[in-house]
Amino acid sequence: MSATGLAPGSAGIGADVDTMNDSSDQASATTPPRNHDGELAVAAIFDDGMVLQRHQPIAVFGEAPAGSTGTVTLTIPPRHGAVDSGPGDADGNGGHGNGSGHGGNSSHGGGKKNKKGKNRKRKSGNPAKAAAAEAASAARAARALEPDVVSASFTTNTDGHFSVTLPAQDAAHGCTLTVTLDGGSSVTFSDVAIGEVWLCGGQSNMEFELQNSFLGAEQIAESASLAGQVRFYNVPKSGAVSDLADGTLEQLESAARWQPVNPATAGSMSAVGYYFASTLALSLSGRYDQLLADVVLELGAAELRRRVGVFVPPEDPTYEDTVLQYLQDTGLYDNVRKQAEHRLPQRLPAAVIERYRDVPVGIVDCYIGGTSASAWISEDWLDSSAVGKQYLERFHETCDGKSEAEQAQLFADWQADNLAYCERTDAVRRERPDITPWDLEAEYGCCPWPPPQVPQSAWHVTGPYMNMVSRVAPYSIAGVLWYQGEEDSAYADGYEELLTLLINQWRSTWNSPRLPFMLIQLPQYTAASAADIVELKATGEAVVSRETDESFQWPAIRAAQLAVADELPNVGIVSTMDCGTFGDIHPTDKTTVGIRAAAYALERWYGFAELDGAAADMADDFIEMPGDSGNNATGSLADEMAADLDDLDPTLASVLGVNHDELDDIADMLAPTSPEELAEFRGSNAIVNEAGCPRAREAFATPDGAVLVRFSDAVGLHLAENPTVSGDISETGDFTPLTFSFAERIFGESLMTAYVSTILDPLRSGFELAGADGRWYRACVAIADSSDLDDEAMVRAWLPDSAEESCNVDNETADGIADGAFRPTAIRYAWRDWTAAPLFSEAGNPAFPFLLEL
Repeated sequence: MSATGLAPGSAGIGADVDTMNDSSDQASATTPPRNHDGELAVAAIFDDGMVLQRHQPIAVFGEAPAGSTGTVTLTIPPRHGAVDSGPGDADGNGGHGNGSGHGGNSSHGGGKKNKKGKNRKRKSGNPAKAAAAEAASAARAARALEPDVVSASFTTNTDGHFSVTLPAQDAAHGCTLTVTLDGGSSVTFSDVAIGEVWLCGGQSNMEFELQNSFLGAEQIAESASLAGQVRFYNVPKSGAVSDLADGTLEQLESAARWQPVNPATAGSMSAVGYYFASTLALSLSGRYDQLLADVVLELGAAELRRRVGVFVPPEDPTYEDTVLQYLQDTGLYDNVRKQAEHRLPQRLPAAVIERYRDVPVGIVDCYIGGTSASAWISEDWLDSSAVGKQYLERFHETCDGKSEAEQAQLFADWQADNLAYCERTDAVRRERPDITPWDLEAEYGCCPWPPPQVPQSAWHVTGPYMNMVSRVAPYSIAGVLWYQGEEDSAYADGYEELLTLLINQWRSTWNSPRLPFMLIQLPQYTAASAADIVELKATGEAVVSRETDESFQWPAIRAAQLAVADELPNVGIVSTMDCGTFGDIHPTDKTTVGIRAAAYALERWYGFAELDGAAADMADDFIEMPGDSGNNATGSLADEMAADLDDLDPTLASVLGVNHDELDDIADMLAPTSPEELAEFRGSNAIVNEAGCPRAREAFATPDGAVLVRFSDAVGLHLAENPTVSGDISETGDFTPLTFSFAERIFGESLMTAYVSTILDPLRSGFELAGADGRWYRACVAIADSSDLDDEAMVRAWLPDSAEESCNVDNETADGIADGAFRPTAIRYAWRDWTAAPLFSEAGNPAFPFLLEL
């Protein structure tokens, strides 16, 4: 489908206002907004249950009468409910305090033992000093049970705005934040957490909700395990100028709430945001648990040796099981863990421990499907850029010379057409659940898109920036996860400048020159017609095997995204070349995208030099099929998939372009033959391990007319014999959609694709070489020996020997190849809207597309 628009099934513009205006909620329209009291209005993003950013100053802002003064107070309960009572021993003896902290439950220990095992008596020193020390210890214990309170005062400016920052804090739960005007109004927010906050921005593929994603229903059910760890806030979707003037935006903001992720709420969350946040939360807390577990094992092994005389060295394969079993059997585990909690700060700096301990994650969802990047930039910043000026000019071409009423009518007409189209096609989907997106377009035409560029439209330039971004900034955040670019493909040549402009303005708006940006590079996509699909299924020939009038807009957008990540500081990017869906601009696989982005963020910004398999284990958890119990599964994958397919929504089968019988065939094809195989596949770190995607760094021609390309981030670089592009052709000519290519990668990679070192079929390599005539020819490819290059690898590409082996090498050129006359001038990989993309790292991360001059 060529239109972008809102993500399928997502809440539309103004949905919250519609809900508020239902008869059951009439009173809410006249109730003061939740964040108001008298003349005090705190920004709407502040709410009960919110997550504040840890380890950086906490910004609090709002409005009050000009010149007003007030105070912001943050109250933090005692962290982790413990008093530092000293180490104690495994029997619970020793330490000081009231027994609620680490080290046991006696207020005074029995003293240390000397080498002969006798108690050493403490020397009786100065009684006054001893009393003072005892008093100081008691005072520290009392303070540890009291909440921390931090505050800052503010004065509103002449425009009635105030903004104040509180000191940076460690992660915490159960806090309260109070904003008070001197002499009166006050607003208090409860159940406030402090942790990691990321803003998820962009258009429809970021907007795509968990409930509509592949395996979304299973993940919604599993989200109960994330209680208290992940929370999210959906910024109301708004961009129309009138929303500010008529109070609509204020109603929208009053209805928007921070929500904990659980089965009742998770469905409306961005699917990419859900997987990103879940991976982040579980990885951070998992790293602390691992640090603590290492100390528990060390102390437990010492107890085993001291008490029983059994020594188990750490390198012993049974080390962990033996020690833990001993601690459980003897009832010593709890006390040893308390010792470990006390000892850990002696091993590592407190800052390192707090980085990983009990860290909640908050997601600020801030997106509108179908928006250009220009919609997320202010007018003055757009006007400062040559490309930005072009967007403004196109806006004025639509609006200038039209009255406000005429502009409104233009937008109303579009709304009516769009609504009628959606209602008509939705009805068809209900009646014919097996209809494919391309058949739907062939019968009913394209969705009316794009909307007219008028101020009444939520999609107009600058609109969402003014109504959404500027109203949540500068809420303190760790970074921005950005998935956008589809809507700007028609102007791809200017996207690098436009995206750079957006990042620079947002960093300015947040007063953070190095605010992390995590970019999602666009996946593969082509707008397939019904005729394309008929030919695809009838001939077994991929659409990309024919010379077409491809625009090459998406490769240009991908290149722009990669260039921005290279040129701007603190910008990361991941490839998603394996995540598209043929003929559908909204692929349902968001699991891979979110987890891959989180793995990168954990490595780059959270100090995870290695993921130690944790992210891969989480990937297993995220996509458990019904009846699965992780690596201890007793049933075959075929049984699991069959059970799932029985309950598969017919709409999903329609989107995939297959029926239930075909899905059953796919399930049979994918199934491991034993529980042991299933366990092996699921423990293979198939999705993420090292976070980087393979990247071409340089290329040079060889005397025989071939090209060598050097890759970085290329540990275990390999070729997939049957590339996992989003739709692939089987030997029988059947079309296999991406969703099950994705499932194959998760549940049994080697069954789907053989890892090879050479691809001789140019149609399947993804590589192309250009000659002196400027024409591009598909090439063969092989992985060169890279055993001594650490994370680097070399790839060799060359043209086939005969014209028959490449559909776009003419006979004249083939003769030139044979006599050695062909001299390549450039090389490119996956440089089409839709093509083969078989290069992957050992961790399963796809290589970035590239084009390099020689």
